[in-house]
Formats: sequence, C-alpha cells, structure tokens
Amino acid sequence: MLDPLLGGEKPTIDFAYPGSTLKSFDLQSLYYACTLNTGRAVPLPCTIQLSGKKAGTGATVGPKLINFNPPSVAGTGVSTTKASLAFASFSDLTALSQLTLEIVLSSIPPAQQQTAVLNIDDVKHTNYA
Repeated sequence: MLDPLLGGEKPTIDFAYPGSTLKSFDLQSLYYACTLNTGRAVPLPCTIQLSGKKAGTGATVGPKLINFNPPSVAGTGVSTTKASLAFASFSDLTALSQLTLEIVLSSIPPAQQQTAVLNIDDVKHTNYA
C-alpha cells in the first residue's frame, strides 16, 4: 500500500458501504512492514500511525503509533535485504467504524519518498452486525 504522504491512498478499514449490515469492528492484530519499492522490497525503518472513529459516536480513536525496525547487517546500519513482517496486537481498538493506517515517519530521503510502501498482512478483526 503506497503511503498517502507519498502520493498513494491511505489504507483504510471501513464498513460504510452499500449493503453493509455491520455496526462496528474490533482490530485484534496485524502483521506490518515498511519497504522501499525498488523491485526487491528492501526493509525500511518507519513509524506507522493508526487512527479511526468509534461506531455510533464518531469519536476520534488514536493516534496509536507502532514502529517497524528491521534488523540490519551487522556493523553496517544497513537493513537486511529480506523483509520480515512485524506483529502487533491491540486490545484498545474496539467498537470502530473506521480505521486508517499511514506511514508518519520513515528514514528515507524526501527525494525517494514516492517509493515507500506500507505492507499489511493477516489482519485479524471481529465484526459486529
């Protein structure tokens, strides 16, 4: 998922679509990583912000920050060339109507910002109708 600060769309979980019978959802966990989209998915240290809205009230949730810190090649400070996803679990992201994820801080120079990618996998959530 391309980060919106870099010209992409904000990854959003939202149940407000035609025909939806959902009332809310809880985010339980997900795997995540930031990479440079160079054709090889080079891992990139970053901070990801999660923010959203409570179902019913529309109250703001977050922001909640999670960090991605890939291992580096010993003694070089350069990230390894193999990306591994990090795991995050949540107990406080409940009764949501919407949740947005975005990169808010990364270690790449501004001239290369358009190549940052937010990778999300295995999103575990509970839906309520």
